[in-house]
Amino acid sequence: MKNNNHTINLLWTGGMDSTFRLIQLAAVYNKVVQPYYIIDPNRNSILFEIRAMESILNALFLKYPETKALIRPTIFKETHRISPNQEITSSYLRIKRIVDIGSQYDWLSRFCAEEGIHDMEICLEKSTHDDENRIFNMLMKDMDKIETTYEGYFQIKASEKGKDTYTTFGNFRFPMFDLTKQYKYEYSRNKGFYEILDKTWFCLMPTKKLNPCGKCHPCRVVYKENLHWRLPLTAKIRYHIWPTLKKAAKLAGIKR
Repeated sequence: MKNNNHTINLLWTGGMDSTFRLIQLAAVYNKVVQPYYIIDPNRNSILFEIRAMESILNALFLKYPETKALIRPTIFKETHRISPNQEITSSYLRIKRIVDIGSQYDWLSRFCAEEGIHDMEICLEKSTHDDENRIFNMLMKDMDKIETTYEGYFQIKASEKGKDTYTTFGNFRFPMFDLTKQYKYEYSRNKGFYEILDKTWFCLMPTKKLNPCGKCHPCRVVYKENLHWRLPLTAKIRYHIWPTLKKAAKLAGIKR
């Protein structure tokens, strides 16, 4: 079992999963954490996420004052300032032809390569719904579980070097890989930081009233994972009617 005393690099988005890990590392295990936030101009939720991060830190430092010395200032980087890396992008595109994965795995992997970071924690998790486990199922067979004094993590096996999965995901560590959202909420209740997780943000397409939309993928995951209470009534209604509206729009030749 590793007893690592080095700083933990963490991709933090202000969302529930990465915030859970941030609090777990600093408040439960007294680890030094370096958060990173990559600014993707295509995300409509940037300001909501940054606002949530500020609110989370304020609440965290108030409840656990000792964590203020453990969490370093967040490092921000814009996607267009990340250097090209043809090897990574080509590997990513080959994977994407097989499994539908988001573009963040390309630019985040390129960012890690550019910065010389080979241990970036990203909070990809296991879903309780099989249709949400595309990446989990693809990577699981290529993973090793590394036990540590602070819960441990999964990483791509060294024997996979030279393969597309290693080229794209080899700079990452996956501490949440075998955990569900329900587990994390139960854990946070037991440890006493449940209310801080309520300050996290997840919606990609906030409404004009600054509420979660109920239509985007993260909103739908929240609902499917039985966290209904995180969505206002209007978002719950959209969750149920949106697939029907999309189908009708498609038949009518309308883009939504």
